[in-house]
Amino acid sequence: MHVYINNKPQEVEEHCTIMQLLQTLALSSYNGIAVAVNNRVVRRDQWRDFAVSHADQVTVITASQGG
Repeated sequence: MHVYINNKPQEVEEHCTIMQLLQTLALSSYNGIAVAVNNRVVRRDQWRDFAVSHADQVTVITASQGG
């Protein structure tokens, strides 16, 4: 199934959860990350159970610091 992660197409398994999706992105840590699906924020405590659907638009935002 296809989803879009930050506007880039990505092939994922059916019933892929946000947590599984983040694992495929090989992020070093989940601290400072926010996720939205179709412009709706998904709370961190829902990541293990929230399954994405075909053609969903997933936005992954990573906080950075600097000045």
